[in-house]
Amino acid sequence: MRRFRVRVPASTRALICALILACSAKDREQPVSKVTKPLILDQAHNNGPRGFFWLPPMVSNPNPEGSNDRTLFPTVRIDEINLSSGAVTTIATYTRSSGTGGETITDSASHFHVNWHSRDFDLSLNAIYRIVVSLGGRDIGLADVDVVDNGSQLRNVKTNEYIGLVDGRTLPIKFFLNLCAPIECTALDSCHEVGVCSTTTGQCSNPTKADGASCSDGDLCTQVDVPPPRHRTPVRPRPRRSTSRPRGLRLRACRRHRSRSLARGVRL
Repeated sequence: MRRFRVRVPASTRALICALILACSAKDREQPVSKVTKPLILDQAHNNGPRGFFWLPPMVSNPNPEGSNDRTLFPTVRIDEINLSSGAVTTIATYTRSSGTGGETITDSASHFHVNWHSRDFDLSLNAIYRIVVSLGGRDIGLADVDVVDNGSQLRNVKTNEYIGLVDGRTLPIKFFLNLCAPIECTALDSCHEVGVCSTTTGQCSNPTKADGASCSDGDLCTQVDVPPPRHRTPVRPRPRRSTSRPRGLRLRACRRHRSRSLARGVRL
């Protein structure tokens, strides 16, 4: 028998969920799990990580770019977020080799797939169920599921925030991972912007900041740090006298820096 039968209004559920997740996010360092409101998150929804797409029947077909990378080993986790106590409990975990109830993730040329048989779980109508997909311990996508008692209640589910699921039915969890799914692009240094992953190569671009922007290349001997010009060969500005310290001290520090670099075989 169910422990809860009184249904909380959708607006109240969203507010309570936001407050609970805001608190619980402090205990988790995984980027996707820091989302503090009901949400569907992938490349096609809400500016999610590049390379990950939810697929029908969870969402409308997003027409993902690239090809499904079958060499990857994703993990699917389902968390129950209790709206009364705020407790977050993992109720199911699936990988390509093992899973709760014997279910495992399968793959094809077009997608990854695992079935969540809700009849095998004592689900609460007053909880949110968060499906999280991760690669190598990094969460890359999520979908919040709103469990309802019957098919007619699916009309009340806000599809831009939740995946609707009638209690007792099976939800086919399908998703797509291209070459960029395991890649997290970062800026090379403060003279460059964060790049964008190419779905063809799986490599990040390395754009420089706008000409004249202030930055640092980490070299003691560079007196003026600016990004290299975008359309001509990068040229290091000539050293000039600095008012921040005496010239003798600055030159000695530069010589020591060059000596240590040469000793390590680093060419300046």
